[in-house]
Amino acid sequence: MPINRPALHQLLFDFATEVGVPIEQGRTVSTYFEDEHQAGVVYDDGTREVADVVVAADGVGSKARELVVGEYQESIPSGFACHLATFPAGPALENETIRHGFGDFQNGVMFALGPGAHMAVGRTDEILTWLMVHKDEGSSDDVFKQVVSASSASKYVETWAPFYKEIINATPPGKILLWRLKWRDPQGTYISPKGRVVQIGDAAHSFLPTSGAGAGMAIEDAGCLASCLQLSGKSNVPLALKVHNLFRYERATCAQKVGFKNREVFHQADWSVEVAPQTGGTFSGKWLTGHKVEEYVYENYGKAVQHLLVGAPFRNTNSVPGFNFRSWTVRELLEASERGEVDTDEGDWYS
Repeated sequence: MPINRPALHQLLFDFATEVGVPIEQGRTVSTYFEDEHQAGVVYDDGTREVADVVVAADGVGSKARELVVGEYQESIPSGFACHLATFPAGPALENETIRHGFGDFQNGVMFALGPGAHMAVGRTDEILTWLMVHKDEGSSDDVFKQVVSASSASKYVETWAPFYKEIINATPPGKILLWRLKWRDPQGTYISPKGRVVQIGDAAHSFLPTSGAGAGMAIEDAGCLASCLQLSGKSNVPLALKVHNLFRYERATCAQKVGFKNREVFHQADWSVEVAPQTGGTFSGKWLTGHKVEEYVYENYGKAVQHLLVGAPFRNTNSVPGFNFRSWTVRELLEASERGEVDTDEGDWYS
């Protein structure tokens, strides 16, 4: 069943409020800092706050990057963009073409793949949501995201079944967002030098929508970090963050690459079904969708600590089966794609 981001954010907000977590809105962090005993943030009004650990969940433009890796790297355009929208289902379902297109489909996500674009449409009893990824036709000076009209998106589905254009045109004015997709090279570490600041979610590892895993990885980060801190206690925060980084880096870096692998299939496919009947059929593997993150931490925390403290052998088992991990850069993937090179990664990525 699909859930839109505002609904998920509200669920998380309500739960945090219920358990007594204080939440402040409308404040902007300008810098992060740390010493051996604590970390903190400086807000744009000059005020400061400190804590035992600071979690930077501030997205692809994370201000914590300079502290964590020592420099700020501009995000790199992926060459693609997406249109997306969420809106009430009722008025749109009065459209006969849309009703007929859904048929008996009541709750879930439909996926459509076409030349130069792909589109996911989600439906629940209350909302419709859609996302379409296509080539980025903007310039490098265009804004990162902006509200656009239906015609900005509908031109990509002119030759598709009418259902998809009608879904776009049924979106209320002001509800369609055009988002230029950018990402960064894998960082290598998500934690600051003294182990008091940790990046999670897109702040640590930005994803293309074609991975289908960005939100899931962010939630996994949270579960892993909380479990590590639970086991370490307040006196061992830096060690907990090192274990968290060990558990997350390889898995997240491979999950990021799934987005690029899928994009190549979706947008450079041979459209002869007779030649490639499997094209576009499988988008993720069990290693990606079936990971029990807290259980993994509880089973492996002690081994990871021994590995970090005394060099005991340790190998993660939460990533691609049969893949001998190696990192990558955005530029090398884009250049390989331009040369038409075929992905030759070993391992069981998709089952």
